[in-house]
Amino acid sequence: MLAASTAGVAGWMSTAGPSAAPGVTAPALDSTTISWSRKVPVRYEADVAVIGGGIAGVSAACAAARSGARVVLVERFAVTGGDLTVGGVANFCGETKGQGEVFDEILADLDRFHVLAPYRGANTRVFDHHILALVLQELLPASGAQALALRRLRSADRHS
Repeated sequence: MLAASTAGVAGWMSTAGPSAAPGVTAPALDSTTISWSRKVPVRYEADVAVIGGGIAGVSAACAAARSGARVVLVERFAVTGGDLTVGGVANFCGETKGQGEVFDEILADLDRFHVLAPYRGANTRVFDHHILALVLQELLPASGAQALALRRLRSADRHS
């Protein structure tokens, strides 16, 4: 279904019904089944594919890679970090300590650059979002994850 939904409407919608052209008969299909086929070249192979390079996606990709999995992270923008970097939302809200090994490392790296402010009144920590982009850019390959920027997932297949 993922491949069909990214391939476009004409690839998987039935033409049966009142809008069908005169004389065109669509094959009879179970209404809960979509039949679709397309040859897609294999560009990357991985044990884990993470779609989206926000802070959660980066953390998941790094953790999986550190566990020995072959990981590909697909990010549609040129920079990972999601709203925290691309969107310029330069603060963490709530408790930041103990949120996971990878996130703790991100915080430590921001602190080493002296760009992570201490907590302010309402559990908010401000940081430099440009530096976060650099930290994440270095963290992914160091963890063994392959990041693909300016990309979108076209198709995926599971092999045993």
